[in-house]
Amino acid sequence: MSANSQSTTAAVGTSPAGITPSPAPQFNGTLQQEPNTAPVYLVINSLLCWIPDLQTMTNLIAPGAKIGGDAAEITVGTPLTSGAVLAKGDVDPSTYLVSNGVKMWIPNETIFGNYQFNWAKVVTVPQIVINSVPDGPNLDGPQQTAQ
Repeated sequence: MSANSQSTTAAVGTSPAGITPSPAPQFNGTLQQEPNTAPVYLVINSLLCWIPDLQTMTNLIAPGAKIGGDAAEITVGTPLTSGAVLAKGDVDPSTYLVSNGVKMWIPNETIFGNYQFNWAKVVTVPQIVINSVPDGPNLDGPQQTAQ
């Protein structure tokens, strides 16, 4: 098994017996980690997205961010790209999470805060650069689920 496939396997993990992972919009923006495991995930639009390394975590997440332990209950989505960043253009103040070749709009400061993003890490780039990155889905904030 290659080192790359080993790290992917370690990131995905397995759910404990009796737990069927499902999308979890109520956890949007939270950091999650299964007990006694190393991988940390960010819940983006109801799915666990693995944060692949410390640099990516540092690029995005504010110091002192809280990490929950509900990862086993949430469906795994696409991992973030190593080196993912928060970015905005030098003309338009819209802020984006840039990962996996797309920019995902962060619609407001409340959602930015829900994701525990770090304002000090937002990179300002020429507007033409941010405009040239294809649009991905907007980031959703936490949503109530039916009980």
